[in-house]
Amino acid sequence: MLKEDAPAYQYRPGYNPQFLRRVKEKRAMEARERAALEARQAAERRKRQEAEAMAPMSFRVIEIPSPSAIADYVPPSGTVQPAQCIIRHVASLYGVSYGDIIGPRRGREIVAARHAAVRAVADARPDMSLPMMGRVFKRDHTTLLSALRKTKQEGQPR
Repeated sequence: MLKEDAPAYQYRPGYNPQFLRRVKEKRAMEARERAALEARQAAERRKRQEAEAMAPMSFRVIEIPSPSAIADYVPPSGTVQPAQCIIRHVASLYGVSYGDIIGPRRGREIVAARHAAVRAVADARPDMSLPMMGRVFKRDHTTLLSALRKTKQEGQPR
């Protein structure tokens, strides 16, 4: 058939010149359609990015588990509740895994669960310092301090 880079108007033995002209016109039309489609897609992408940039951020309210929800997991008096058990319980309440809370991912749902777990551990284990909690959560103590400030309720210590 006709090569892509060969001029369509050029007479080629065995090909009808009218056929060659139609092929050239068809290729030109396809190229224009492709360019128009790419331009529309680029405009839609720009419009979507601008809309996302202008849209107000919607944050999910960080729900702090109630003390009774954590109390279900607290062992009999005289023993200390391990922080890992509290984290696992909060993870089950939020529908995420323990590894998600401890891990590096920063999805909105995971961060909400992580902040709630930090608050729950801080409330259930006042004996733990922030650096000790940081080792459990695999984070710096200042990160945990920020999570505690974000989840702070009226009248709560810390």
